[in-house]
Amino acid sequence: MTDLFAVNEGQRPSRVDLAQQATGELSASPSAELEAFKAEIAAVQGMPAFDWETLSKRAVQLEQEEERAKVASEAEPAPLPWYKRWQLWAPALAFAVVLIGLVPLLTPPDGPSTRLKGDTELRFLVDGPEGFTSGTAGQVLRPGDRIQFTYRAPLQQSIVLLGVDGTGSSAQYWPEEGDIPLNIPSENGLQLLSGSLELDSAPGPEVFVAVFGAGSVSEALEMVNEAYEAGGHPAVQALQDQPGVSTLRVEKVP
Repeated sequence: MTDLFAVNEGQRPSRVDLAQQATGELSASPSAELEAFKAEIAAVQGMPAFDWETLSKRAVQLEQEEERAKVASEAEPAPLPWYKRWQLWAPALAFAVVLIGLVPLLTPPDGPSTRLKGDTELRFLVDGPEGFTSGTAGQVLRPGDRIQFTYRAPLQQSIVLLGVDGTGSSAQYWPEEGDIPLNIPSENGLQLLSGSLELDSAPGPEVFVAVFGAGSVSEALEMVNEAYEAGGHPAVQALQDQPGVSTLRVEKVP
């Protein structure tokens, strides 16, 4: 578009003259320059005026949108790489925990190191007028009473049954002799230990100790003797807290 205020080089009417002619301040004959000037004036007058209030509101709106976008980008953390997303690893970790828990159950017994706490139990029967009846821990018995033992040891393959009488003397009952533990069937439920035991006249209580999966009789006997020396009959009874060991106590009166 031609500049209304362009410099006149003297080859055409001045822009001031053309403006005065267009407004009627000066008389003029029709000319191409005057018509072009009027067209320029009309074009400029036809342009819409700036709406400064609307432009100002739009500028504020754009600034607010930009600020909200900035805050949102700072609040939202960058996505973690795949190896740090715990959701992907949770199933594998859960499976590993379950597998670790199953390892002791899947491992066959092979000596004292494989005993499981709470997997064994020792009970006894008392011979009376009506035959053998179930005995109870702490039951009062007399010399000459005959008892028979039952046990539960589904994961074990051997047993050593010992006793500590009121004088602190220890005795080996099963196996009757030798240093090799007595083999037992690895079955569920209560099992009957073959043979019976007649109580002697030793005074005081007697604590029976069944050691399952022992490496030898002497190993089990050493454990029982050390316990008695450390704390008497209560310490011997406490051996049941060890894996593969069960105890029971009976009282004896003359």
